[in-house]
Amino acid sequence: MGYYTRFNLTVQIPKSLDVPASFVTGAVAEWIRKNEEASYALNCDDFSCRELAKWYACDDDLKAFSKVVRNIIFIMDCMGEDGQHWRIYAKSGEVERVTPTLVWKVPKFAESCPACEGKKTKPHKKCILR
Repeated sequence: MGYYTRFNLTVQIPKSLDVPASFVTGAVAEWIRKNEEASYALNCDDFSCRELAKWYACDDDLKAFSKVVRNIIFIMDCMGEDGQHWRIYAKSGEVERVTPTLVWKVPKFAESCPACEGKKTKPHKKCILR
């Protein structure tokens, strides 16, 4: 058993770097071929999801690779088998894992958020639509 995840990698090359995109994509494709877990998870052509995979060292592998290919931003979008989403950002050996924040939009016809409804006090400012 294990936890299966869908991985998609995006590579951002800052405009300030004078590096051909083909050089970077070639290096990424070679890294995917050499990394067993990455080769199960990602296509070498476009770095999209190949199949659901168990890649527990993804953060560490991305961190190590970003130390080699410096100043390039790597963004790994991940969706777990249970529907959980997260993203891993890596650049020059630094890695950060972030999760999305779900925000419910209050409809135009509502005057306040559900937490303020039914209270006899005035709704707090951030709940009032302007």
